[in-house]
Amino acid sequence: MLKMAHAAVQGRGHKLKNSPCQDKTYTLTKNGVSVIALADGAGSCKHSDVGATIVVETVCKVIAARFDIIYNTPTISREYLVNYIQLALYRKAEEISAKFKDLSATFLFAAVKGEQFLAGHIGDGVIGCLATDGRLEVISKPENGEFANETYFVTSSQAIFRFRGYRGTINQKKGFILMSDGAGDSLYDVQNAALAEANRGIIEWVATQTDEIKASKALKENLEKVIVPRTNDDCSIAVMTII
Repeated sequence: MLKMAHAAVQGRGHKLKNSPCQDKTYTLTKNGVSVIALADGAGSCKHSDVGATIVVETVCKVIAARFDIIYNTPTISREYLVNYIQLALYRKAEEISAKFKDLSATFLFAAVKGEQFLAGHIGDGVIGCLATDGRLEVISKPENGEFANETYFVTSSQAIFRFRGYRGTINQKKGFILMSDGAGDSLYDVQNAALAEANRGIIEWVATQTDEIKASKALKENLEKVIVPRTNDDCSIAVMTII
């Protein structure tokens, strides 16, 4: 049995500027596949909040529809997935009369079907998991550019080569957690490339919840109270637990 919760909240910096939250999260269960996704819109791009929304919704729909193909043909599927997301962004840019780059965002996802899992990542943020033996593990670390405040986006011409894909079985895994770099300021130890202990509590708490909507609302409230005061950036988390 799988349980999910997700939340994205506006950071202090964006509140001061009266600008929208550029972090977006999304979940989907369809065709026997459960997916969580998170995207962090580029701060310098005019419509990155729109782009991040398109990215998370598209990722979830593609993974739910093509899980088996993507799992069994990872090299080909990497190009397919990135191209599909980029096409959705091109269409949205045309619809709102914006430049493609204006919709720039990073993205992360994790998906489970039966005993198999997929995960993927472009840019910063972190994909982590809690093992059945209690260990917190980092599946995918942030990837920054030449400088610490730079990263890579799905709109980049190098996006296919920057995409990091993961697959395996859910054996010995209790849950997955995705976080943006804003949430990572509190939940990820950059120096040691390790998840903070608080991730265990978040994943185990989601496992006890019975209503995703209520759990997501509570998660959002906790982000606002505990995580947002520690950073100027937007903060987002998506969690999937395996029971």
